[in-house]
Amino acid sequence: MESIGYLAGDFDLFNVGQLNTIQYAKSRCDFLIVGVVSDEAFYTERRLKPVIPFSERIEIVRSIRFVDAAVAETTANKLDMWRELHFHYLFEDDHARHSMTAGLTETEMLSAGVELIHLPHLPTTSSTGLRETIANINRLAGQMCLDVSQASFEMRRALQ
Repeated sequence: MESIGYLAGDFDLFNVGQLNTIQYAKSRCDFLIVGVVSDEAFYTERRLKPVIPFSERIEIVRSIRFVDAAVAETTANKLDMWRELHFHYLFEDDHARHSMTAGLTETEMLSAGVELIHLPHLPTTSSTGLRETIANINRLAGQMCLDVSQASFEMRRALQ
């Protein structure tokens, strides 16, 4: 029987860390489905707008050779995703492991016969690190410009 794995992420500011995570997940199953978080779900979870729109993020993920199928993840409820996709393995990172719903998710998944595989921390570039770098560049750029008005600063903060 072919083993099916499911990995979800926002895949915004795609980087080698995300590629390594996808490759790691694929090495542990025969068929890997990757859920790409919708723009709406991204905003609900992080209170930020993604830099790359959903349509482009899912196209990037679909083009990766380790990905057998890419789907939109519109809900954080992994049991709902399992009902739709019937995967055997759920790959989760440290963020998911420490979330308030992690215990509930783990119990639900185990009762459905799904094995949770916690992804190891891979010391590579991350979207969070890239966002922090961009924010620092924006902050420095604002400090260097003497003619930037308060309204410009507020607009830049609203866009972040």
